[in-house]
Amino acid sequence: MFGVAAGLAFGFLALRVLRGSAETGELRLALAIAVLGICLALFDGTNASLYAVVLLLFASIAIALLAVTAIRWAVRQPSMLIGVTVAVLVLAPGVIVVREGVAAHRQEYEWSNEIVRYEDAAAQIDALLPEGTPVLGMERWWAGLYREHEYIAIAAVMRQIERDGDLGPLLDRYDIGAIVIDGDARGQLSRLPAAPREEFEELMRSRADHAGTVMLEVYGQVDIYVID
Repeated sequence: MFGVAAGLAFGFLALRVLRGSAETGELRLALAIAVLGICLALFDGTNASLYAVVLLLFASIAIALLAVTAIRWAVRQPSMLIGVTVAVLVLAPGVIVVREGVAAHRQEYEWSNEIVRYEDAAAQIDALLPEGTPVLGMERWWAGLYREHEYIAIAAVMRQIERDGDLGPLLDRYDIGAIVIDGDARGQLSRLPAAPREEFEELMRSRADHAGTVMLEVYGQVDIYVID
């Protein structure tokens, strides 16, 4: 619902600018959205969705602008039916967004009482890793493991695998002794081309020993493998 409202608001703002009827504040809002949109388009696709959160504030302002403009237009109409209809169309999505926001807040509050803290999660993973061994895994575990281990991001290795197509020597080059595989890591590895993905699976069968599994409320199943 928010995405639809934001799309309509951006379209309305763009139309105002193109027609030359936008006021100074609207021009500044349009410029901010355009600049941020261009910057996000230049980011790596894996990070753009994360940094897109900065657009939420400007999207909310644009939606408010559209809603106020629509209500002002409805008030000036001679027909009460038109005014009431427009008001309902404008306010109903807002009620839905508020209701969904309250439900999301309640869910987050319930989860916050159940989840394992990040430090505790990293400590459980670290307990299954050989002391001081270089580790391959998702970027999220770097902060919890880098003090005791040299940490290599799967994303960086994947780009080299896709370019060179040779996984074994790459792991040996970094002297990787363990791999931390969570849900996001499984997703990234599944997107590898067929040849390097099969090579990785064969390497895991032939050289990797399953050191253990950590089950986490937020991060799901995390498997730790030690490389021979």
